[in-house]
Amino acid sequence: MKNKNLIVKKYLETHSLVESNIVSFNNFITYRMQEIVNEISNSLDKEDFEITLGKIEIGKPNIIEADGSSSSIMPYEARLRDMTYSAPIKLEITIKKGEQIDSEKVEIGRIPIIVKSNSCNTSGMQEKELIENYNDPNDPGGYFIIKGNERVMIMAEDLAENQPFIEKDKMGKLILRLFSLKGTYRIPTYISENKKVVPVWRQKGNPSIHHKNRNSKTSTVNIIAYLKLKAIPCTR
Repeated sequence: MKNKNLIVKKYLETHSLVESNIVSFNNFITYRMQEIVNEISNSLDKEDFEITLGKIEIGKPNIIEADGSSSSIMPYEARLRDMTYSAPIKLEITIKKGEQIDSEKVEIGRIPIIVKSNSCNTSGMQEKELIENYNDPNDPGGYFIIKGNERVMIMAEDLAENQPFIEKDKMGKLILRLFSLKGTYRIPTYISENKKVVPVWRQKGNPSIHHKNRNSKTSTVNIIAYLKLKAIPCTR
């Protein structure tokens, strides 16, 4: 029992509690936003004229002053001035009609930036630079600044996509859970020994499951085909 929390303690020796927030945000800014734009661009109606959404870019946090000028902003300034620590979003938009093509990069909005993320103005600063810019060098970051107030994301535990998890329930029965992911769609899948679907791990050399329909009739389905129907990558 002495080593019950050993793994957690060892993890916290080299990692921060808010590290997952920062890593998740960096991944969203670097990859997920562009993936979303690409999916929207591919779904646009292109009958009359063709609209293509290109590269999306996230700038560094800044503010627009009353005279219209733009200047960089640090987290401490956003707190003192009751402002949102955010950065501009620019998107390349191309419109084609016949032989005429017009392409332009436009600002489509702003996004709040997590402090200490790659998009933060404090990113890459050494301790001396942080102090000179009125930032606490021991601040772990991982939060937004919205209208001068610090806001954090609520942590939610979820299953990794396209990865099966097999465990036992309270009755000691095996269950398999997974989220099938394709694009932006996530489909939960649940296989249990004692309910509608009963797994039979091997039958005639191939993995299969027995499925009971509404009339309580049992049919055998090849599990490889079943997982492919669910858009789950699988290896035999």
